[in-house]
Amino acid sequence: MEDYIVREIDKIGVLLRGLLLRMGAGSGTERQQVEACRAELFDAIGLELDALLAEEDFIGELRGRYGFGEEHLESFAELLFGLCRASEDAAERRRMAGCAISLCRHLDAAGFPPSWNRFLILREQEEQAPL
Repeated sequence: MEDYIVREIDKIGVLLRGLLLRMGAGSGTERQQVEACRAELFDAIGLELDALLAEEDFIGELRGRYGFGEEHLESFAELLFGLCRASEDAAERRRMAGCAISLCRHLDAAGFPPSWNRFLILREQEEQAPL
């Protein structure tokens, strides 16, 4: 049973790394990138992004329902921030940026090792108009 759990956790990491690479490669239009990420998250782990982000405790949902470990939360924050930048919808951008920021703050508060990517996400948020 333990091997199965480890394999499932590894799949989440592989999925997130692949999505981040795809977002960074800039293949397709920004809207196509957002839709492809949404579809792949749903197909791979059954995660419906809009429903997740509407949850009050979306971090708890990621950890409990989808099996994310602390090590995956930062990658997911990076993915959300990339999706935020690619989205054409202002409300969607605010929601995704807000959730990415919440993940970064959660990791900082939990004493997770410092990260340059978290720092950049939080710094960019501070430079922008309040969400």
